[in-house]
Amino acid sequence: MPATSSCLLWFLGFFVTLDMLMHVPYEFYQPYLKLLEQGPLLADSSAAVSGTMMAVTMGIAAFLAGHSVWIRDRLGLPVLLLSALALQAAIVLVLASWLGIAAALIVALRNTPDALTHAPFNTALGTHLQSAHRATFLSVLNLTGRVALSVLLSGLAWWLAPDSTADWATLSALLTFCAALGCAALALLVFSVKAIGGHRR
Repeated sequence: MPATSSCLLWFLGFFVTLDMLMHVPYEFYQPYLKLLEQGPLLADSSAAVSGTMMAVTMGIAAFLAGHSVWIRDRLGLPVLLLSALALQAAIVLVLASWLGIAAALIVALRNTPDALTHAPFNTALGTHLQSAHRATFLSVLNLTGRVALSVLLSGLAWWLAPDSTADWATLSALLTFCAALGCAALALLVFSVKAIGGHRR
């Protein structure tokens, strides 16, 4: 396989995995907060907490996005992309493993991987694509990510029993599966990272 083709394939795998994992906290955060709301600390306040967390999340992401190129120059593109993906998987794993206020607060980092990688990722793609093809390839990436997320959520819905309830055991099992899927994809990307080995930036 030509170097450019293998590099683009690696980028596709990275993008789809990150896109799926990034949306998992969005899909499950409200049920997670509803379970926390049953305790004394968050009684009837999940909406306020969710709104506050969204503001904090956007603030952190905006700050890091402005420094993403600087961070890439220090770490290198492969380390940056893989570290961001590992962080995203870790966020999902924390949610799967722990029902608590501290775990909920960690979700404030859910946009961090995308903020760190968006500009460096697009810059790296540009070195492999002619300008006339970049918009098309980015559209393909986004479409593939959305389809993959739809397949994931549909598969999880199919796996659940018809009489399943939104209890902690069920939610934890769903999140654990998503985290395991992300870790498996991360391992494959680490194993094949030589495909983008020429990218320092």
